[in-house]
Amino acid sequence: MDLRFIAETLSVKNLTKKARGLMRYPIHPQWFTRKEASLLRSLREIGENKTVLDIGCADKWIIEHLPATTNYIGLDYPSTADRLYGTKPTVYGSASALPFENESFDRVVLLDVLEHLKEPAKSLSEIHRTLAYNGTLLLRVPFLYPIHDSPHDYSRLTEYGLTSLTESAGFKLVNLYAIGAPLETTALLRNMAISVLILHLIKNRNPFAIFGILLPIYFLLNNLYSYFLSRLVKAGTALPHTYLVTAIKIKDE
Repeated sequence: MDLRFIAETLSVKNLTKKARGLMRYPIHPQWFTRKEASLLRSLREIGENKTVLDIGCADKWIIEHLPATTNYIGLDYPSTADRLYGTKPTVYGSASALPFENESFDRVVLLDVLEHLKEPAKSLSEIHRTLAYNGTLLLRVPFLYPIHDSPHDYSRLTEYGLTSLTESAGFKLVNLYAIGAPLETTALLRNMAISVLILHLIKNRNPFAIFGILLPIYFLLNNLYSYFLSRLVKAGTALPHTYLVTAIKIKDE
C-alpha cells in the first residue's frame, strides 16, 4: 500500500467531494449533517414566482428544491467559489456589501455561511436592506462542529446569540430549530475526530493507517446506535450540532 499516494489523493477537499454522494447513508462520518428534512421543507415552502438570493451558493444545490418558477440568484465570494470549491455563482460579491438595490428579494438563503463571515452583523443588515418587506431570511449555521474551511471560520453562536443578532439587524424571529440530539452530535464529533486521526496517519505514512479500512463499519454502528437511542430517549437539545432559523423583515411600528 502506497500511503503517500493515498495521502495526496485523500486530501480533505478531495475526500469531501468524492464522498458527498454517500452522505445520505449512515456509513458517512457526517451523516447527521445531511440535508435535513426541516431544511428541505423550508426550501419547498418558499413559494411560487419568488426572487431568491442564495448567499454562499457553492454549487447552487438548493435550486432542485425550489419551485420551478423561482427567480434564483446565487452569490459567492470570488476566492471561495473559484479556489476553494471550483464553482460559478450567478454573481460574485461579498455578503457585507451586497451589490443589489434595496428590497430586491422576496427570500434570502444563508446556509452554513454565517460562521465564515468576519462581520456577521453587517452582513445581516445588508440582507435586511435587500429584502422586501415581509421577505424571509432562511439561515442555517453550525454550533457544535469542527473548524472548517480554515482560516475563514470565525464564530459559533448559541440560540440566544442568533436571536440577538437577527433581531438587532431588524428581523422578527419566526422560528429557531435546534438540530441534533446530544447523542447524535457527539457521534458526529467522534466520527470527524477519528477521520482526522486516520488522515493524519495516512499523511505521515504510519502503518496504523491500515485501520482506516474499518471506518465505514465504525461510522455505520456509531451513527445507527446514536440515532435509534436518541429516538427512544428524548434528551433535549442542549447539544445541537446545527441551528435552522427563519426570520422576517417587517415594517417598523
